[in-house]
Amino acid sequence: MESTREPLDIFIGGPMGNPRTDGAGLSFDDHLPNIAAVIQRIITEYQEQNPDGPYRPLLLDPSREAIGTITDRVFSMIERSELGIFDCSSASPSAMYELTLMHALGKPVIPVAFRNPKVPEARTISHYLRDEYALLVDTFTEEELYNGLSQKIGLMLSGQDTTLNASSNAISKFYGLPLLDVSATTGLATGYFHNFLRHQLQSRAKVFVDITELEAIVIIVPHNLAEVGGLKDVLEQRAKANGFAYEEVRREDGGNFVVSSHVRGRVLLDKIGPYLVDIPAPLMAQMSSPRRDKLLRDQNAAHPRMQQEFVLRLERLERAMIDRWFYTVRNLVTRDVLRSDRLLFLSVDELFSKLEEWRNK
Repeated sequence: MESTREPLDIFIGGPMGNPRTDGAGLSFDDHLPNIAAVIQRIITEYQEQNPDGPYRPLLLDPSREAIGTITDRVFSMIERSELGIFDCSSASPSAMYELTLMHALGKPVIPVAFRNPKVPEARTISHYLRDEYALLVDTFTEEELYNGLSQKIGLMLSGQDTTLNASSNAISKFYGLPLLDVSATTGLATGYFHNFLRHQLQSRAKVFVDITELEAIVIIVPHNLAEVGGLKDVLEQRAKANGFAYEEVRREDGGNFVVSSHVRGRVLLDKIGPYLVDIPAPLMAQMSSPRRDKLLRDQNAAHPRMQQEFVLRLERLERAMIDRWFYTVRNLVTRDVLRSDRLLFLSVDELFSKLEEWRNK
């Protein structure tokens, strides 16, 4: 059971090397160890109460690293984490650097700071961090931290909260997806939309005018990135096995359809029954994503007992890439004056279910 549980690695970050008083009975140096102790207590309680629970939580504590430095090991912790707990009770450039990286990666963060700072060096939470994930405390004692963090983390572990998503921090809310993925995912989806999809969704798109039985264009939703490259073969085989023709769409004179607004003019289109079908081929580029490559390198170097965990991490990363690509395409369609009623996003199984319904009308 352990190998199939969803990893939930919790990274803690904050200032280190500050022995001065925090004005609330502790030193600033006491904060991070107390947070670590509380997180470990929450993890232990969860594992004892939910031996078959869906998550395998683990504390990632960078406090053993050299004070004032951010090592490759710390970067690796942040990259693999699913949640961050940050001590924001005093000014710390290195801690804010770590927190910004968490935000750029689209990872949810619970910032912890004073409700009412008692000394000039102590801090409360800036307006851009003061959201539903923030925790304000009077003291950084283990008891008070536990009361606040156990409730927030408990909601995540119970599945009653939706904070583990790409819109859970200020940066990713602004862009609509993690900053690290803006250029890659959005660029691939935007190119697909402008170079192909929008031409088929215009109200007088020639292919829909000339072939009146066409009802919609279906973009196939893959389960993972590797599946994309073989989707056309899968569609052809499923169509043949189920008695449907998989056809390349051509004009009456046998030529390809011409789109005057398209930079290349001609477009290649396939159809099954009443549906144009297209494969999200640009997603294949994500097979060379630096984040994906790094994850595979870490997997190759990992102990055999950790392999299943890396499989789950890879599945999660690829699913996020696919979901964000389709999210961007949907968003672009709704922003333009297009026939969105002609557009469907379906898996292979969903497509052939609709084809059966069409045939049995």
